[in-house]
Amino acid sequence: MTPYLLSRLIQETLAKNKSGLRFVGHLGGDDFVLIVDPKEGQVLGEALVERFETESKAFFSDRDVERGYYEIVNRSGRRQSVPLLSLTVAIVHHDGSLEMHPRRLTDITAELRVYGKSQPGSIVVTDRRR
Repeated sequence: MTPYLLSRLIQETLAKNKSGLRFVGHLGGDDFVLIVDPKEGQVLGEALVERFETESKAFFSDRDVERGYYEIVNRSGRRQSVPLLSLTVAIVHHDGSLEMHPRRLTDITAELRVYGKSQPGSIVVTDRRR
């Protein structure tokens, strides 16, 4: 459900914003990578989050959306509240002036993702280190 929705939103958002797209990749599950012109990253991230927040609500009842969570019965047979779907867009700026090992890029992105997921709702997080 989420990878398909997110894939579609990425394609539509990129087409609408006519970004300086260089690369889109599907890492697996609901993880994607986009390499775009640095000037476009924030605008595209915010556009994706806005569209995701709107369109992902269609997967839930009005009651769940109003409450901000849905309920499931977990593996232990207990009822559990689960937050609605959210999207974390992690932006890592790299202008190419210095070499960056792919592992370093992966580590920075993972840090941002963990931080973003610790926040409520959907969010755009940006690496501010230079």
